[in-house]
Amino acid sequence: MGRRSLLAPAAFSVAIAVALSINGFASAGSVTGTPVIVPWSYQAVAAGAAYTPSQAVAQADRFAVIAANENAYGTAAPSMLTSNPSLRLLAYVNGAYAQSNQGSTYPATWYLHTSSGAQVRSVGYGNYLMDVTNQGWINAVIARCQQTMLKAHYIGCYLDMLGTASITQGYTNGQPIDPVTHAPFSSPTWLGATSALARRVKTTLGAGVPVYGNGLGNGPRYFDTSAPSKQILSGIDGALAESWLRSAPADLSWYPTETNWLANVNMLTDAAAAGKGLLLTTKTWGAGTAAQLAAWHTYAVASYLMTANGKAAFSFLSSPKCDPTAADPLLSSLNLGAPSGAYAKVGGVYQRVFAAGLVLVNPTRLTVAVTLHGTYKDTNGAVMTTVTMAPNAAEIFTAA
Repeated sequence: MGRRSLLAPAAFSVAIAVALSINGFASAGSVTGTPVIVPWSYQAVAAGAAYTPSQAVAQADRFAVIAANENAYGTAAPSMLTSNPSLRLLAYVNGAYAQSNQGSTYPATWYLHTSSGAQVRSVGYGNYLMDVTNQGWINAVIARCQQTMLKAHYIGCYLDMLGTASITQGYTNGQPIDPVTHAPFSSPTWLGATSALARRVKTTLGAGVPVYGNGLGNGPRYFDTSAPSKQILSGIDGALAESWLRSAPADLSWYPTETNWLANVNMLTDAAAAGKGLLLTTKTWGAGTAAQLAAWHTYAVASYLMTANGKAAFSFLSSPKCDPTAADPLLSSLNLGAPSGAYAKVGGVYQRVFAAGLVLVNPTRLTVAVTLHGTYKDTNGAVMTTVTMAPNAAEIFTAA
């Protein structure tokens, strides 16, 4: 469908129906032809600010999923969906916090408190943590989703802050007390409560409205035996792992263990088997050199490609100030074709073969010499039949 001006209401409804008929994600813009690769973006602009219509449509063509606040696109959302009918354009709503100027907006019983009786507030933002089990607050979250979708013409809702960050020491001014047990919230209790809130939102909005949440964290947290964050996916369409592979402030010399790396890549296949979509973000905001940053970029993309399946969307954020609207230069340049099968550990490194390429990741602490099963070009254009993989290294090859 070609670009044109804002849709009439009837046409807008058709665009939503087309977008929601897609099983999994559709590749957008620059990655057409490599359907396993799906880019996504979160857009948060200052209150009252908005991207221009041309900027909005360019983003719609670039990404398969966009989560945005209500001001991000002005009146351009219908044009975005015209240009990319499969775009999942999600309204940002904080599922656990009232804003910093809303300390008395809601009834007092909706707010969570510390053991000293102080309202729980996030450090830095100053937002107020709410009782996510309170039916009044749950209804307010639902209403916020509905109002934002209606105002901005978005087709779904993205619920932030469903994970355990809010009950982790240091994130707020004090541990929140569970009104039922009168003790600090445990991770299983908190995740159970936020998962139930997300399910209520999805049930109320209906099967045809995509609902995603933020709170998976990473692979080890997803598969945790006592408090698996994967439960957030129950009853909704998908969720974000915001610390996929690494925490944002970690030094760029830090890499996950092989066990933790496997948990991160295997969560993609686990979620896909359950019919759920994943949003993945790798942030490299810690100290390091330009070479270390480039190595992490390749490592993150290659790790994603190990189990990329069209139902997991990826973004790489190199710094807090990087432009999230820009295309990922590495993802945009790839044309690997379809995968030939699942990844496997061969010759000491993990490998996945594609119709027009090969991806290798060495998440171990060993240096490994690998004989390739053909002739390939690396990302610099060098033709290779063998490669030596340093510890925590990755390579992305295309057919020579």
